[in-house]
Amino acid sequence: MKAQGLKIISMNVNGLNNCIKRKRVFHFLYKNKVDITCIQESHFVSRDKHLLVQDKLGQLFTTCNVKKTNGVLFYINRELNPEKIYEDQEGRILIVKVRFQYKHILLVGIYAPNTNQKTFYKKLSNILAEVGEKEMLWLGDFNGVVDTKIDRNNKRKKDSKEGRLPGILQRDLKHWDLYDLWRIQKLDRREYSYYSHRHGSSSRIDYIFATKELVTKTEKVEFLPRVFADHNLMLLQLKGGFWERKPWRLNDYILKDQKIKEKIRLGIQNYIKENDKEGIAVKTVWDAGKAVIRGLLNQQHANWCKRKNNIQVQLLTKIRDKEKELEKSKVDRKKVQQELAKAQQQYELFLTNELERKIMYKRHNFFENANKPGRLLAWQVKDHRRRPLIARIRNKGETISNIRKIQKIFEVYYRNLYKNTQIDTKKIDQYLADMKVSKLSESMKSDLDRQITWEELNSAIDKAKLNKTPGPDGFSALFYKLYKEELGPLLLSTMNQVLQTGEMPESWEEATIVLIPKQDRDMEQVKNYRPISLVNNDYKLFAVILANRLKQILVKIIHGDQAGFLPGRHLSQNVRTVLNIIEYAEQDPSREIALLFLDAEKAFDNVRWEYMLKVLELFGVGQHFRRAIGAIYSRQRAKLKINDEMTNYIEIQKGTRQGCPLSPLLFIWILEILNIRIRETSEIKGVRVKGYEFKGKAYADDLVCFLREPLKSTCTLFEVINKFSMVSGFKINKEKSVFLTKNLSNCDTADLEKLSNCKVVPRVKYLGLWLTNKNSKLYQNNYDKTWKEIKGDLENWQRLQLTWLGRIAVIKMMVLPKMLFMFQNLPIIKGVKVFENWKKDLVKFIWNGKKARIAYRNLIDVKDRGGLALPDLRYYYEAANFSWLKDWIKLDNKKLLKLEGHNLRYGWHAYLWDEKDKVNKEFKRHIIRSSLLTTWKRYKKGIEPKTPLWLRPLEAVLRPATCIEVGTYEEYLVKERGQWALKGREELGLKDWFSFYQLHDRFRKDAAVGFASKKSELECTFDRGNKGLLSRLYKFILDYNLADNQIKTVMISWARDFGRNIDLEEWEYLWKKGFKFSLAGSIRENMFKMFYRTYITPELLAKIEKTEGGACWRCKKVKGTFFHTWWTCNIVQEFWIKVVKETNNMITNKVKKNPETCLLGLFRRRISAGDEEICQYCFVAARLIIAKTWKGEEELSIRDWRDKLGGYVQMAKLTNSNRGGNNEEFANKWRLALGYLEKKTKVDLMTAIKGI
Repeated sequence: MKAQGLKIISMNVNGLNNCIKRKRVFHFLYKNKVDITCIQESHFVSRDKHLLVQDKLGQLFTTCNVKKTNGVLFYINRELNPEKIYEDQEGRILIVKVRFQYKHILLVGIYAPNTNQKTFYKKLSNILAEVGEKEMLWLGDFNGVVDTKIDRNNKRKKDSKEGRLPGILQRDLKHWDLYDLWRIQKLDRREYSYYSHRHGSSSRIDYIFATKELVTKTEKVEFLPRVFADHNLMLLQLKGGFWERKPWRLNDYILKDQKIKEKIRLGIQNYIKENDKEGIAVKTVWDAGKAVIRGLLNQQHANWCKRKNNIQVQLLTKIRDKEKELEKSKVDRKKVQQELAKAQQQYELFLTNELERKIMYKRHNFFENANKPGRLLAWQVKDHRRRPLIARIRNKGETISNIRKIQKIFEVYYRNLYKNTQIDTKKIDQYLADMKVSKLSESMKSDLDRQITWEELNSAIDKAKLNKTPGPDGFSALFYKLYKEELGPLLLSTMNQVLQTGEMPESWEEATIVLIPKQDRDMEQVKNYRPISLVNNDYKLFAVILANRLKQILVKIIHGDQAGFLPGRHLSQNVRTVLNIIEYAEQDPSREIALLFLDAEKAFDNVRWEYMLKVLELFGVGQHFRRAIGAIYSRQRAKLKINDEMTNYIEIQKGTRQGCPLSPLLFIWILEILNIRIRETSEIKGVRVKGYEFKGKAYADDLVCFLREPLKSTCTLFEVINKFSMVSGFKINKEKSVFLTKNLSNCDTADLEKLSNCKVVPRVKYLGLWLTNKNSKLYQNNYDKTWKEIKGDLENWQRLQLTWLGRIAVIKMMVLPKMLFMFQNLPIIKGVKVFENWKKDLVKFIWNGKKARIAYRNLIDVKDRGGLALPDLRYYYEAANFSWLKDWIKLDNKKLLKLEGHNLRYGWHAYLWDEKDKVNKEFKRHIIRSSLLTTWKRYKKGIEPKTPLWLRPLEAVLRPATCIEVGTYEEYLVKERGQWALKGREELGLKDWFSFYQLHDRFRKDAAVGFASKKSELECTFDRGNKGLLSRLYKFILDYNLADNQIKTVMISWARDFGRNIDLEEWEYLWKKGFKFSLAGSIRENMFKMFYRTYITPELLAKIEKTEGGACWRCKKVKGTFFHTWWTCNIVQEFWIKVVKETNNMITNKVKKNPETCLLGLFRRRISAGDEEICQYCFVAARLIIAKTWKGEEELSIRDWRDKLGGYVQMAKLTNSNRGGNNEEFANKWRLALGYLEKKTKVDLMTAIKGI
């Protein structure tokens, strides 16, 4: 293992065939003691590469062209254990893996062409998708520049983008998180590596790109003089000494090995049996157990690696022995040569198998997850620099680019941030002494204090998300899922001990803090990063259980003005109030109102622990829960992770951990004291509407205050906040706190700014939305801006190698969430034109600018009806509208409705049912009311054809100001002889006859229309609660609009081709089960393309091109219709006969050759589930072979079909293993099929899949 630094040189030599030049280059490299040399343009052919061997320079790796052009080679110090991974045939790409400082580094040598660069870099991208590593160095001659402004000097084409590296490379650099080493160190310096005499220009086309960790280890990178060709040499020096080992982290991959998994299980059981005894603290047993298990895992991992290394050593020893034997042997040399060749083949096969195993897992990931919503697709389309390299920081007016200094600056900053300033607890007591809060009832105390149950722990483990970065102890969520039966009882005892005694495992005190840059902020400022704590998974499980309990309590005692992190509350409630306040002020110029948006300075990080515990005591929290919180917030420490390196430990003395499930709940509980103070301070004048006062809304630390008499109220408000800040640590950043004002004079506005030190602005970003003092600008500032960004993203994603199914998945993952956020918070769109425009953009993206092959109605239909579940933005918007309309229908949220309907002449139900907006024109002069009512009218007659039982008749006829508590028709009516009748006055509880007469008159009118016999589907949807409401409403609206789409045109076409009617039950079986037998994107795509008949046939192509003919491409005799091309063509029929025959040799229940089974997977009679799955794989493999040879240029090969089927079996086995399936059951199901395939292909597939 090489402990010194690495010296790396990249050089374009423009040919090494000249003997003298070659010796000069070798002498230069040897003299400079270079560890890794990458040479481009060697101009050597394979037969002459022995001339390049130089043992003093290291092991040679080379890729050559057939002609004396191109050529890339590496000389690599043998101490780095180099291993060739890939070489191309054109002499342009060479990939070698080395081991340095306990890490594998992938070296990618590149000599890019001048032309067809997109094709070249696309090829490179595909190669690296299979062999890429976490740590990489790309180096060589890229024949293009990153930035035409500073990487090129050409006076004639100063602003030209010619010569810029293509977008696919730029995207790959982002995907792999690679950085330009020279640019990072040299910042804005202009220096060039190549001079073109022909164009009279200089440019920097030689690069070294490195992953983030290698950037932090870079000591020097510079250009050396041009001594061998017209390119400068590039020198890179990586730091010597052993790099800091990264914290231990469980490699989940080894837990796929069943033997290792069981050994770990046995080790855990033995440890607990020997150590979980009386007299030993449970917390000690738990923490020590993690150390023991970590050692056991390391041992198993080492043994696993050792087994592989032993095989490699044995093979190499055998090769060396045979080589020596060959040198000494005088007879039987041919036999020894044969044995040597066999040993060399065995060694190559071993290396190939190891590489193929890794590639297979990567291919399986693409096989199963490509082109569908998930982590893989998210990786393809997202910007991967969520935690980018922090390359420079401004500190005290100086720009720092030294990585070590940057780390030190952050460490000092956070050490000071988390240092607590002492406060006398008596001051906290005095501040809280007169507070009137809703104390916890005895049952609430009991719920928080009771012992943690196995059910709670089991639920927390089951819901834990996989593939999340673990805390400092390195144990993943998968580890706890696999061993919950063994670890659960001890972990449960540990948790209950924390509750009972406040004694917590020391490992729970630790965290790793990662820094996430804040959106739209200057990344060179230390304060503009958000610290997120990665806590250990065992602690997180404990925190999740406490948080689940706490949510149920806080939702009852925290005022409705706080909308953050509590069940049933949503930030749309805050936005809705803000918009209504602005509308209220807009109606009357005499209403002088200021909306103050407060910005909290490091809100979560400044909370005093002493204050937090006092607040819990004030609310009457029981002693056990307080002990648990006290244990968590008494001693903490953390390391910062900056540029993938750890700092020293920092003592945490204040703040709630962002990343801990308890943190946001504790924070809003603490902040509730301030909210109470504001509500109870009469000198702070809120906006008064019909008996209700609106002073503010909060979403965690995002506070907005509504101030009447702004000048007086603002002074008092800041006094209240300052008193709260002194005891809690909560601070307001006045530089970022701003006002929106309504109806204030210029003079008052200036006074307000001067008095408060907060700016009055024309617009403000609140909870991710741009708000202005006129709601008329909302669409322009939010929807226009968001869709412009989405259109830009669609254009970028268009370049990715995605199928149309993949593009639909991208829309679900990346477009829908952004638009849903808008729809749920800003229901202000009236017409449908904008949705049509959006639909055109999305359809264009799905079909890559070509004509759509599947009708839009089928795309948006649900999967259980054969649709593809493409989100329809208009229907989602209308569903969001109905979620707001729920308040108008249910009339439960009286305070909000008084504000939203401050100027109404009639009750809400009069506008919903009686269309009183035609009489009261003011109703639609309100941005929210107008758009919601438009949506309601669009659906009213269809979803409520008769008078609904939810209608409140008296609310509709009485004026809002005089409206009494009124009931619904469901409460007022009774069935008599099968007819609805109105109850008597006394039974209704109406004291005055006038109201009864009004009700009776109303009843007669509504009875003429008729009453619904039961609750409408809409009301039932509302009654199921707020959780999942939007999804239910979307399905309700989708079903309503697609009621006539169950029988699709293609179903009729298939029935005509098959010569028989296919029952709807058969189609439903296909949609619900047949389409879902495999998770693979390519298989699912083929099934949809077959069902919707989207393949372009000769007949269709002739119509498109308006030419005669259209004969089948294979038989060239019959018109190439869809059914002929796939089935009746005699050449295709011969192929299907072979496929069905071989398929029947793999299953027990034989199937007949018929088109519905082979083309769609519709079985005329039910067969066993296992046989049906095998048939589906067989027939989809056959269809893909037909599709691959679509134009008949290649013959339909049964051998290709077997190969494809064999690949599917391996992928299916991987899917089964990854999902915890029973491997024995899988082998039994496929035993007959595998036996037959092995016999035909001569490949031991059973052994292959057992090794997976």
